Amino acid sequence: MDHTEEKLLYSIPEPEELQHLYHAQHGLFPPEIEVKHLRRILHLSYADLAWAPAVVRAYPALSVVALFASARALAACWQRLDETVLRRLSIAEIDLAESLPFAGNFFDLVHLFLRGPLLRPALWPALLRECRRVLLLRGQINIVAFLAGPSSSAAYQRLRSLAMAAWQALGYGFGTATTGNSSLFIDGALHLCQLLQEQGFGQVGYRLYPVDLGGWNNPAGRACCRRFLHDLVQQKALILAQGGCDEITFAKLLAEAERDLGAEAFCASGALLSVTARKR
Repeated sequence: MDHTEEKLLYSIPEPEELQHLYHAQHGLFPPEIEVKHLRRILHLSYADLAWAPAVVRAYPALSVVALFASARALAACWQRLDETVLRRLSIAEIDLAESLPFAGNFFDLVHLFLRGPLLRPALWPALLRECRRVLLLRGQINIVAFLAGPSSSAAYQRLRSLAMAAWQALGYGFGTATTGNSSLFIDGALHLCQLLQEQGFGQVGYRLYPVDLGGWNNPAGRACCRRFLHDLVQQKALILAQGGCDEITFAKLLAEAERDLGAEAFCASGALLSVTARKR
C-alpha cells in the first residue's frame, strides 16, 4: 500500500541521477554534519535509493535505517541490495503523517531528502517533532531538497508552473516567505529553518549548492532533467483536474519539452538546498 496521497506521484529515479544531485553537495554529508560522531542514522524519503546504500558502503561502521513513502521505491530498493549492504541497512515503507516507529533518543542523525512536495505544511511540525524525539541529545537533522531553477525550454518551464500551481491549489505549498525581494531558493530555506526553530532545534542553518542540469557534455544532468519531466507527466491528471490546461495543450507542451531536452543547446539549472540543525 502506498501511504503517500495518490495524487502526489513521482517516478523512481536511477541511483546515478540522485548521485548527480548529491555530487553538487560535494559528498554525502554537508560540512555541518559531524560524521565521526555518527553511529545510527535514520533516512526518510519518497524514493531516494542512492543515499543510504552509498553511506553504508562508504562508512562501514554506520548503521542506517531507510524508510520510503512509496511502496514501489521499497520494492525497487530490495531488488538492488546485496548482502554486504543489508548487514548495515534496514529498509521499510513509512507513512510520514504518522509517528516514527522508534524509541526516543536513538539516532545520531535524521536525514530527509525531498525532490517535490511530500506533506502538506500543516503536517510538517508533527514530523519534525518526531524527528527530534528519536534523535539523541545534540543529534543532528539534515533536510536536503532539490529546487528546480530556470531552463532554456519554455515548454518545460510551463509544465513545471502548471504542476506547482496544482500542488499549491491542493495545499502542498509552503507559501512565500515575507523576505522582500527573495527567491524560490531562499524562501524554501527560510521556511524549513523556521519550522526547525519552532520545534526546538538549535544551530539552524542552510547552504545552497548549484546544480547543472544541461549541457551536451553533461549526460547525468540531462538524465536528471528527463527524470523531472517524467515526474511532471505523472502530475497530468492533477493538472487537468485543477483546470491548468486541457489534454491537447498538455500533450503539445510535453512533446515540445521532450524535443528541447534532446537539443544540443538545452540548458537548465537548479539548487540543492541543505538545511541542518541540532537537537538541544
